[in-house]
Amino acid sequence: MFEEVFETRVRHVYSRCQSTDEELAFAQTLEAEAETIAIQTHGEEGDSATEVTVFTDQAVYHLYQFRTRYDGHSSRSLVELLKHFRVRLFLDFLLAHRSFTLYLTGERLVTRDAEYALTERMGSYQLVERVEWNICSSTLDTILRWSNEWDIPPETIVELAISLIQEGRGEGTPSDSKP
Repeated sequence: MFEEVFETRVRHVYSRCQSTDEELAFAQTLEAEAETIAIQTHGEEGDSATEVTVFTDQAVYHLYQFRTRYDGHSSRSLVELLKHFRVRLFLDFLLAHRSFTLYLTGERLVTRDAEYALTERMGSYQLVERVEWNICSSTLDTILRWSNEWDIPPETIVELAISLIQEGRGEGTPSDSKP
């Protein structure tokens, strides 16, 4: 099922799983924190292969059953794999970029064409989206008052409010695919 190889004192674990479900089940048993996750898709649209490499302080894991070429079981399982390593990304983002590297300790996501900031929010790494808002002063005063009372950053209060609004509209969470 898995082959362990030591290369220059680093433990590499290569998956020999035959299904996405087997590979996901194995990956979900890993307790080590991911430092970097590389997702590389090779080949043309119809004949592409995806390799997911997870770097931890204990080993480097090489997984081959996940896909980023279409909205299906293998790509949704990749979203679940990322959730296990505390990364929340839209399925649409995975399908659009197909190859990228997540530097969790450096809080960066790098694609072939761009670099995005990541931040840890509510226990998960998420893309940082630049947003400018115009809000009335009474709303800002309330946010700042709650921030002081609850000893949490004002940004967290706004993010929680946005999450609640999205859930109320049925838009889901950042890891869900858009309908």
